[in-house]
Amino acid sequence: MSKTHVNGGAQVAQFEVVATEAVAWVLTRNRLDKFAFMERFFEAPSVAAEFPRLGQTNERIGEFAASSAENSATNLAALLRKGGAYRGFKGTQDDVVKLANQFMSAVCEARFPETTAWTNDSAWAQWFRNVAWDASYFWFDTRRGIATILLITDTD
Repeated sequence: MSKTHVNGGAQVAQFEVVATEAVAWVLTRNRLDKFAFMERFFEAPSVAAEFPRLGQTNERIGEFAASSAENSATNLAALLRKGGAYRGFKGTQDDVVKLANQFMSAVCEARFPETTAWTNDSAWAQWFRNVAWDASYFWFDTRRGIATILLITDTD
């Protein structure tokens, strides 16, 4: 990743989720909001240590919506193509799709049916610029027990 302006940026991290059977079950469902999962996840010491720049969260953290891994990959490609306030993606449509697919290979080995996804386009933490380019992605690879988080704000 590279940055062309001082605003915004992107953060990405992966975590192995060692969960009880009940928590593993919750992660395969589309109702994380019923368990305040995102609030609890981002407050976990290991997660907070990976995202120290996030700052205070707000109630919008509960706005993560269930998606499919396929839809989130398509959404990510569209977001990359559009770019931020100053610049869009310089490559072709095939290039941006290839880039998104390569990213999804790192997320879940492109095993979309075995991956749950949630997205949030709101500014749910101080780090976000509260602009049209805010995006949060949370993927959970159910086979490997790996959570991948990608946070984006005003990127160029």
